Amino acid sequence: MVAIISTPHKNRAGPLRRAGWWICFFGLGLASLAGRPLDGLTVRGEDGAEVFRVLLPLGREYATRYTHSVQKTPVEDYYRVIGGRIWGVRERVQSHNAGLPFAAPEGGRFRLDPPWMLVEGGRQSWTEIHLRVGDAEFGRNEFRPAEGPWRPLFADFAGRRLTFSPARSTLWRP
Repeated sequence: MVAIISTPHKNRAGPLRRAGWWICFFGLGLASLAGRPLDGLTVRGEDGAEVFRVLLPLGREYATRYTHSVQKTPVEDYYRVIGGRIWGVRERVQSHNAGLPFAAPEGGRFRLDPPWMLVEGGRQSWTEIHLRVGDAEFGRNEFRPAEGPWRPLFADFAGRRLTFSPARSTLWRP
C-alpha cells in the first residue's frame, strides 16, 4: 500500500494580485458600458449645422408640442427613436376640428383621457422629421427630451425649420 501525503496548496495569487483582477474586470465592464451604442436624436438647423443633440435611453420618448393655429388648443406628439428611425407613438389633442385627428389609425387606437383625446399607434416611422417653428403668438413650439422639462423652441428658433433625425451615440461621445 502506498501512502500519499499531500501538503496544503499555497495560493500563489496574493491579495494584491486578486485585487488587480477585480479592478481590471470592473474597469473593462465600465468601459464596455461607456462604449455601448445608444439611440439619440440630432436636431439641425436649415444650414445643416447641429443645433442640439440628446440621448434617448431605450424605450424613452421625446415630445413636441405646439398650439394649433385654428383651434388655439395644444397638440402634443410623442416619438421614440428605434433602429435608426423615428417612430410615432401617440398624439394628444383637445379638439378634433380643423384637420386634427378624429379616428384611430390602422393598427392603432383612439381613446379619451379628458381633457385629451389620444391617437396611439399606427406603425409610422420616418428617417427625419422637419419642424417649422412658430413664434410666441403662432405655434409656440416646444420640445421635451424623455421626461425632462419642456424647452421653448419658439424662443430660440422662431421662423426656422429644424430637422430631427436619429443619431447613434455612446457615453464617450454624446
